[in-house]
Amino acid sequence: MLEREYVPREEKEQLERILLENLRRHAPEHPLGEGHLMKFSAQTKTQAVLRNAEKQLLDEVARRNASRRKLAGGPEVGIFWMYGGRILAAGEYISEAEDLGGFKNYSKTHEQYWTEMQRIGAVPREMEYDEAPRGRVVYTTATRTFTLYGDPCILQRKGMIGKVMQELHLPPETKVMRDEHYRCPNCLPDNFLDD
Repeated sequence: MLEREYVPREEKEQLERILLENLRRHAPEHPLGEGHLMKFSAQTKTQAVLRNAEKQLLDEVARRNASRRKLAGGPEVGIFWMYGGRILAAGEYISEAEDLGGFKNYSKTHEQYWTEMQRIGAVPREMEYDEAPRGRVVYTTATRTFTLYGDPCILQRKGMIGKVMQELHLPPETKVMRDEHYRCPNCLPDNFLDD
């Protein structure tokens, strides 16, 4: 999403400016518009403004990703999350991907990329990278196939699988598999969680 071909540094700075401008412009306003009868505390107003600004930022990033992918085309390896009812993905073409013993893999970890998204305000700072359902797409060089590994929360929703495949321009013959490594807190067994 906010990587080399997705959003160059200048555009990332522009997105940050848009976010700050939206916060400044909407902070004094009521989150539900003028004349609404409900009263909200300052904290609730701030939360509503931040949610709105976050949604606008994610929409802008998705729009820019879509336009770049239409121009460039080609499948990508990458990482992704399901957050806020949408797919957040970061990818790179096979030619740019890290070569790991017969596999092509995205060069950043989930943790590294999540930290970047937190820094610009695209995801909550208090949320850890492994709290949202996530996954990864790798390419096997010997068989020339893509494999999408994901959290059960994503894999159970065909629409979300389709969104990941669309975001990373994956071919229809991409294998889709569950991986025990990618499990959000909702997917972990109760006895595994700390009390």
